[in-house]
Amino acid sequence: MKEMLDPDGARVLVAAPAEIASALARLDPAHTSHHLGAGEVPLWALRSPHRAPASELVSVHNLLHARENRQALRESALREVAEAAPRLLVAEFSGRVRAADVSFLRACAQRVRAGGRLLRVVVLRHRATPSTGDSEAIAAVRTAGGIVATADLHRWAVERGWDRSRVDELVDRRGDLVTCVGRGGATRELAELVVGGAVVPSLSALLLAGDASALSAVACAVSADRPLALARVARTGGIGVRLAAFVAAHRAHLGPAAADRVLALAERGGVDPSTRSLLAYHLGQALAKGAAPAESLRHFDYASTHVPVQGGAGASRVAASHNGAALAHLRTGNRAGAAAAERAGLAALAGNPDPALVEQRCLLLTNLADVQSRDPATAAQALGTRLESARAAAAARSLAGLTYAVPKLVDALLATGDQPRAEEFAEELLRVHDACPAPRRADELAVVKVCSALAARCLAHGAPVTAASWYAEASRRMRQAAPAAFAAMVRALEATGEPRVDRPLGEIRADLALSAQVRAGLDALAALGARP
Repeated sequence: MKEMLDPDGARVLVAAPAEIASALARLDPAHTSHHLGAGEVPLWALRSPHRAPASELVSVHNLLHARENRQALRESALREVAEAAPRLLVAEFSGRVRAADVSFLRACAQRVRAGGRLLRVVVLRHRATPSTGDSEAIAAVRTAGGIVATADLHRWAVERGWDRSRVDELVDRRGDLVTCVGRGGATRELAELVVGGAVVPSLSALLLAGDASALSAVACAVSADRPLALARVARTGGIGVRLAAFVAAHRAHLGPAAADRVLALAERGGVDPSTRSLLAYHLGQALAKGAAPAESLRHFDYASTHVPVQGGAGASRVAASHNGAALAHLRTGNRAGAAAAERAGLAALAGNPDPALVEQRCLLLTNLADVQSRDPATAAQALGTRLESARAAAAARSLAGLTYAVPKLVDALLATGDQPRAEEFAEELLRVHDACPAPRRADELAVVKVCSALAARCLAHGAPVTAASWYAEASRRMRQAAPAAFAAMVRALEATGEPRVDRPLGEIRADLALSAQVRAGLDALAALGARP
């Protein structure tokens, strides 16, 4: 076992697979958390892996929402670390240490920095073993990102006819997860096998599955008339899964023609209406945010008119489609069309008692206010719309709704000189934030933005003590390492020369020092990303 020790950073151990168990036993005393990562997909992205093949609709949803799923699972893992408050974090990697891994470890350290004690981090890296050839089992695990659920591996073994005893020799089993450090040859067929049931598929698998000849953007027009060709490449899951893989992998450069062909393929291939509606919505989003916003409108219309479900789920899809159409109208300069689309989305949500729709209603109201504020004819209505959004979120105690509504409302109220009401809504955001067991990164950013805006207002009007209190409120809730933000607060308060701000200023300085130490202590890990 090889040890690298950085006196100012993380301790790094490099071990062969046979040495891993003894290394973990030695490094796993009480008050220790252990996180395993490999390749493209770290453990926090596989906290709830499917134990059996998912339905086509669920698989399509997972593929199209991979980024959101990944972020939610990351936040869940960070919350577990914060609740455990470990003194030592063992981070085990069987592949390269990626920038995302370093960011995750920094966030872990930041979450447990209470009391001024830094989290000790030990990185345990697998020493790669000699290649065992082009074993399909190794290739499948590597294509999945380097780590899979044992149940998935067993299912793949049955489908592909692998020798289970040989597979067990090639992989490293950890409870209900399997990792692998060999070098198997990834293929399109293996990518399609992996993508079908993945909760958060790796980008490499998406690209491989999405680049099948029947799905490539160049051949899409031909394939639209030959859905059986697509069916033949669908080893697992249905045609909808293959189309979702294509959209997820290529959404950044999808054009109108390719988007139209995807829907044509879905219709000719017998994809169910709910899945087609979901595909159409994401196609519309890709076009609206890309170079063809006007072309996205028909896809949003398709999404809203092909929703077969009733109740809250159906209303949510319809409202989301209208909200997407509003973005498309706004990007083409049609403010009236954007406002009408937002109102149509709100109408779809109206009268539905589902509490899960409160967040979406606040989003649409805030977006409508943004549209109103851009038009001189409706600018006066924007503040009332923002107040309606924030009040709805406050009544429901919805942190996500307040995160959408309050930052822009506070800016609008301060612009009119109504600081008391701005502070009232800011305090409500802080109360709901503090009551939430798992606030998101977006919630934290909203709190910091609102508190900083109020602090700046107080400084501008000669109230440094009140400004210091708002900066301190932001500082106490910053769970991600952000030295630049802390430094800006310190400079603003130091410039006042007011002795009464010394106490909150001292707290913020301490947070700045610890935040910088957390970041510096793990910077050495970034260099490992350049080495296998």
